[in-house]
Amino acid sequence: MKKTVYAAVICLSLWMPGCRTEVREFCLRAEGLSVQGEIWAYDMAGDEAPDTIRVHEGGFVYRREVGQEPQLWMLTDGATMMCYVIAERGSLHLAGDTGLVTGTALNDRLARLLRLYREVGADLEEEKSALLELVDAHDQELTPEQAQALEDLSREQAQREEHLLRSFYAEDKTTILGALELILLQGLVSDEEFASLYAEGSETVRRFPPILRFWERSAAREQATVGSDYVDIRGVHPSDTTQSLCLSDFVGKGTYVLLDFWASWCAPCRGAMPDLKRLDATYRDRGLKVIGIVVSDTREDHLLAANALGVTWTQIFDSSNVSVAQYAIEAIPLLLLLDPNGRILMRTHDKEEVIEKIRQLLGD
Repeated sequence: MKKTVYAAVICLSLWMPGCRTEVREFCLRAEGLSVQGEIWAYDMAGDEAPDTIRVHEGGFVYRREVGQEPQLWMLTDGATMMCYVIAERGSLHLAGDTGLVTGTALNDRLARLLRLYREVGADLEEEKSALLELVDAHDQELTPEQAQALEDLSREQAQREEHLLRSFYAEDKTTILGALELILLQGLVSDEEFASLYAEGSETVRRFPPILRFWERSAAREQATVGSDYVDIRGVHPSDTTQSLCLSDFVGKGTYVLLDFWASWCAPCRGAMPDLKRLDATYRDRGLKVIGIVVSDTREDHLLAANALGVTWTQIFDSSNVSVAQYAIEAIPLLLLLDPNGRILMRTHDKEEVIEKIRQLLGD
C-alpha cells in the first residue's frame, strides 16, 4: 500500500517553510517543478512500498527517517519526471525540472555525474536528430548511408557514456552511488565486462537487489547459451496435473530436440504454430522431438489455445515459471535446438533460422 506524505503539513509543524533535519532523518525540498499532482518516491532496493508525495504550486517538502546506510531512491510521476536521489541524513534540494538533487556529498557527486552524462553525448544527439528531421522532411526511408551514420553516432555516444561511467565507478564502487553507475553500465558493456566490474564492487554494490538480479540473469544466460548443456525443466502434463514431466525424460535419447517456450496470449507464439506443426509432422520419425514449454500462462487458457491451434506434440506446463529464470528468457517465443546429447545448438526468436538449421541437419 502506498504511503501518502503530506509534506506541507509536516514542515508547518516545524514552524518554518524549510527543512530542519534531525538524527536519522533527511528532508528534500523541491521548487519550480512543472509537474503537478502526485509523484512517487521508490526505494530502488524494493524493500518498502513507495511514498506518494503531493506537489503543490510546483513544489513539495518530503522528509522521512532513514537508516544508517544511504539508500538509492527514484522520484517519478510515471510520465515525464524521473529523478534519482540518495536518501541519507541531511537537507536536500531539487531545483526545477533539472532532476538534480544536491545538499550532501553523495548527492552532489550524483548531480555532477548526471549533468556530465547528459552533456557527454549532446552534440551527437543533435546530429542524430538533424539527420532524422532531414529524412522526415523529404518523407523518405533511411538510405544505407544514413542508417550507417546513425549507427556510428550511436556507437560513439555509447562509448563516451561508458568511459564517463567507468571513471566515476572507479571511485564510487564502495558506495551506493556505485550501484547506480553499474546499473547504467549494464546496457553498455558485455556480460564478461559486467562480471569484472561487478567483482570490483563492494558488498554494498554487489548485494544491491537490482544488481544482484541482473547478475543472476547473466549467470543464467551463460548456462543457457549455444554450446552449453541443457538445464532440466520440471513441470506437469497440461491435461493431467498429477502427471509430472521433466525435460530430461526426452533429452539425450539420441534425437534432436526443439524446445518452444510459449504462452497462449502471445500472438507471435501462436503465429509460429503452423510451422512447428509442419516440423513435427515432417521430422518426428527422422530424429526430431518437438516439445512445448508453457510459461506465464494458465492451464485453462493453454488447453483452449492448444486445441484451437492443433497442437499435438508434447507440452510441459511450467506453472511456477522456473524455466524463465533457468534459461534467462526475456521474450517469447524462444526456440532452443538441442543436439542428441543435450547440448544447445541454437537459441533464437526467429522460426525461419531454426527451420533452416533443421533442414541442414536432417534434410528437406
